[in-house]
Amino acid sequence: MFDYIRRAIPFNASGSLSNAEVYSLTAYLLQANKIINSTWRVKSDGQVLFRPEV
Repeated sequence: MFDYIRRAIPFNASGSLSNAEVYSLTAYLLQANKIINSTWRVKSDGQVLFRPEV
């Protein structure tokens, strides 16, 4: 998902998002679709999800 967003979004300016914007958009989409909840974080490599220790 991260790689697709980085390469293809936005449609009219593919590849123009910064890595931070791509991470934020990926996390938003995962949370909006109830795949993760708000306590989960996307690691900086964009590949692995983890739950922070409290």
